[in-house]
Amino acid sequence: MCHFGTSNNEMIFGTAALGVVQDLKNNKQKFFGGCEKDKDAEKYQASWPFHQDDITCMDIAGGENRHIVATGECGKMSTIHVWDTKTMTSIANFSLGASAKGVAACSISPC
Repeated sequence: MCHFGTSNNEMIFGTAALGVVQDLKNNKQKFFGGCEKDKDAEKYQASWPFHQDDITCMDIAGGENRHIVATGECGKMSTIHVWDTKTMTSIANFSLGASAKGVAACSISPC
């Protein structure tokens, strides 16, 4: 899964539990996620602000909102995160609960 961002010089993709925005012109990257946990902490924690397992799906809004991305993950405490590629901050996140086994697909509605 790889998408162009707000221009053809920006590529957005997921790798492991990180959302990555690659500036192709300047060869620089920005990341959504990558927060460290205490080494004794449980793997999955409720209300964690970023993905805790591998990103399995991604969609990007269209038109003027092409900087808004939704990503879903696999794993025991699957979540969907909506984030902004300009600021690399979270807009919203949705937990699918402990019974979920992962997110296979996600989409942003044009309306």
